[in-house]
Amino acid sequence: MSDFDDNMAALVDYFNAQQPVTPAAAKIKDQFATWHSQLSFYDTSVDSDTTWNQARNFRDTYERANAVTPQQQAAVSAVQQTGITSEQALNKPAAAKTSAGLYAAPTPVTTQPWIPAEYKWAAVVVIGGGALIFAYGLSAAIPAAIAGLISGSGSKKKPLSDRVAERAGYVRRT
Repeated sequence: MSDFDDNMAALVDYFNAQQPVTPAAAKIKDQFATWHSQLSFYDTSVDSDTTWNQARNFRDTYERANAVTPQQQAAVSAVQQTGITSEQALNKPAAAKTSAGLYAAPTPVTTQPWIPAEYKWAAVVVIGGGALIFAYGLSAAIPAAIAGLISGSGSKKKPLSDRVAERAGYVRRT
């Protein structure tokens, strides 16, 4: 097992053994359990530093929320500010912390997609319409209809009511 695996297993054991005192601490413990259960291979193998910082932030936030008295809050704050980090224990540089005392974890980068959603929907409609046209054998009729619309010459047929009357043998008087 790697250092990350050992550290994460110890943190999961820590959360499993804890009894939350405040509702806020109980909520954070539940959020950690949900977050941990959704970790992917990428989170635990490739991006393990970010994942570890997020896990430690859960722990630190939980400890602050679980401290009830001012003495407990002061003790938790002192340990979080001056305690030895896992990096320092391994003779590595300490991880950066924010002004709130939490470990710096990168914020998700929101980027614009290469192809906007509107264009994707337009492509789906055009391709789907084209597939329907060819599926029903209308490939020759559609260009002719479009050409008729463009040239302005529509159908030269009589109105439907006149054609029905002629077929029935009625003579229309005008």
